[in-house]
Amino acid sequence: MRKNIQWSRTGLWIVILILFGVTANVYAQQQGISGTVIDASTSETLPGVNILVKGTTAGTSTDGEGNYELEVPSLQDTLVVSFVGYQTREVPINGRTEITVQLQPQAIAGEEVVVVGYGTQEAENLTGSISTKNADFIKDRPLTNASQAIQGIGGVYVNQEGGQPGADNATIRIRGISTFGNNNPLVLVDGVEGSLRDVNPIDIENISVLKDAAAASIYGNRAASGVILITTKSGTKGGDLQADYTGYFGMQESTFLPDAVSNAVTYMEARNQASLNEGQDPPYSQEAIEEYRNGTDPDIYPNTDWMDVMFNPAPMQEHNLRLHGGSEQATYSFTLGYLNQDGVLMGTDAEKYSLNTNLKYDITDKLSVGAKISGTYWDRREGIGGTSWVMNLTFRALPIHPNKLSDGRYGDTWLTTPGHNVFRDPVALATEGKNDIESLRLLGHIDVNYVLPFGFEYNLNIAANKYDFLQSRFQPNLNYWNPKTNESREIRFSDVRHAYRNDQNNLNTTFFQTLNWTGDIGDHSNVETLIGFSRETFMNRGFNARREGFFGNTLYDLNAGSLNDRARGSSSESALMSYFGRVNYTLLERYLLEFNFRYDGSSRFAEGNRWGFFPSVSGAWRVSEEPFMSNVEVLNEFKLRASWGTLGNQDIPLFSYVSTVQLNQGHSFNDNLVPGAAITSIADPDITWETTTIKNFGVDLHLLNNRLGLTADVFDKKTTDILTQINVPAQVGNLGGPTTNLYSMSNKGLEVEANFRNSVSNDFSYHITGGAAYVTNNVDFLDGDVQYGGNTRWGSMYIITEGHPVR
Repeated sequence: MRKNIQWSRTGLWIVILILFGVTANVYAQQQGISGTVIDASTSETLPGVNILVKGTTAGTSTDGEGNYELEVPSLQDTLVVSFVGYQTREVPINGRTEITVQLQPQAIAGEEVVVVGYGTQEAENLTGSISTKNADFIKDRPLTNASQAIQGIGGVYVNQEGGQPGADNATIRIRGISTFGNNNPLVLVDGVEGSLRDVNPIDIENISVLKDAAAASIYGNRAASGVILITTKSGTKGGDLQADYTGYFGMQESTFLPDAVSNAVTYMEARNQASLNEGQDPPYSQEAIEEYRNGTDPDIYPNTDWMDVMFNPAPMQEHNLRLHGGSEQATYSFTLGYLNQDGVLMGTDAEKYSLNTNLKYDITDKLSVGAKISGTYWDRREGIGGTSWVMNLTFRALPIHPNKLSDGRYGDTWLTTPGHNVFRDPVALATEGKNDIESLRLLGHIDVNYVLPFGFEYNLNIAANKYDFLQSRFQPNLNYWNPKTNESREIRFSDVRHAYRNDQNNLNTTFFQTLNWTGDIGDHSNVETLIGFSRETFMNRGFNARREGFFGNTLYDLNAGSLNDRARGSSSESALMSYFGRVNYTLLERYLLEFNFRYDGSSRFAEGNRWGFFPSVSGAWRVSEEPFMSNVEVLNEFKLRASWGTLGNQDIPLFSYVSTVQLNQGHSFNDNLVPGAAITSIADPDITWETTTIKNFGVDLHLLNNRLGLTADVFDKKTTDILTQINVPAQVGNLGGPTTNLYSMSNKGLEVEANFRNSVSNDFSYHITGGAAYVTNNVDFLDGDVQYGGNTRWGSMYIITEGHPVR
């Protein structure tokens, strides 16, 4: 909710996802203004245009002749003028009482300028496949992470695989699965590689998803699975200081839980019948069943509903405050955010604190400097076994197992059940001990822009991305008691009592510079060019320690232990260097041609194989701009697009091109096990880039004064030289197979997006969006091999075979 601090003060109460606003507005003496709103390109008057006094609820709309009259608090206020299919304008009154406002038509409903790689383009000039959403698509949705903001974008599959607080478990796929390894898209926040988990949705100004090679090849080395560009909000030139507050409080519930058997007698009888069906003796005697049926002591004869015990409604609240504005030379935006989320699963919760600062200053009319600083701190808590283990044991727990005895002790069962004689209490796993996970990400970003003579423009960007991760875990020793005999036994966790600490520190630096030139060639042609250079470094440091021999469950520090010290450390460095460029050519404002390239070098490959070239070419025909279409008034835009290009993937472990030697490898010497060093993996020294080639054909339609938009794309995506580790026979011993370029895979599909927006009155408008995608996947070549994976005990096995899809 936005407030102009000069005129209003707003109180906000939010209870259980219902928003109540109480606004007190104090205005100076009202003064009248009038005028007309016209189309800037045709000079025709526009009826039904919405006109509001910025920061207030005072407003009106133009009549059938495009005229308006409005009472305003002050002749120094600003008017916000909006109309479907046109760009929204903010018009300072500046003491005038009669104002004519010109509105520019939008090329595409919703967005006229689209964020692309290393710049922006007018939507009408796009030749690639790009889906975009702006802040209006996000602002009214209660989101806890940026992955949820991407849901609903055409051609993008987003699956939230879990609801654990503080953990963004979303799987994001753009146009299917294209490799056997990492299929996650490249995420860039304000041009710098980042994480969706650390982006506050309230800070998002625009999201662009680059789906085909024409759009993504300028990021060639890591763009094979698509690119997500996030632009954060900035201030407004000449805008007064404004304060925006958004917040909510709500309750969460599990959408679905298994219908577990909570009546112990029912379970015992069903379990007996199942054993008889398998030709086995029933585990429970009839006497035990009757005793249970007639028993009244809840400690001895429980009927535990473990779903009800472990899953409960949980509160969640979020608060964000944004201050923004600017002068004619400087703009600023400052956001503070807080999120507190309890999990529906017992023992899980998270807190997040976020900061985002965006500053820009025009030193001269040619030189500008910008600075962006953002930070996100997460403090997350979960059970000592992790949420997956707690959930697994919850689903396996039986109704004959008590939760806690009436005196507060953990309870055991006096009955014997095959396969359940070792009871790991999920409540103890979820609540006892300690498992705290903290993370801090800091991103600093400086950009310099200088306008050179003859249409050239130079841009320099320097950024540092610091990420720290700390996990502190303590696993206690606990007992539970048999309520009949009062005998105790140890609750079997996965390990003995111990403390563990894991500290990871990462620092990534980014440096890139670009040179742009825009100019006309003759009277009917326009050319835009961009060339650039970038260098990125990735440094990782890790340390973990573990200790046993603790005397109780209350002291968690490593110093309190006395046995089996263990400490390990790791470090790694890698780098990327790239040259890239783009050329856009426009003829007669209807024939469009674009060429992109990226020449990448990666330290993950051996010398001689480090560099890869990833080009793309695309074109578009704006049929609606042809003279023979001039009388088709219902059609605002009709464009045909086609593109071809290649993208790369370098996602393999460091030094995969050399055989690795590992220390502390035991070998037999004089009938004794002696520590030493040994080669543990063999390598392919010729390993190089995985390559994805994409062909795309698309059509864009905009009708009814840009109220209705339709986009359709057909694509063919083929990945060759897939990076994968080859299986070696077990008889070889403890030796990993080489990672090499071998297999191939293809994806073919169709995407359709539609949106419709309309304004019924000054107070009511609506926007409907929808889309569908169909993708087929096929493993084209496996060289006669079969890939196996999965977990034989806690999950499912899978195989990958030639001629079949990967799911």
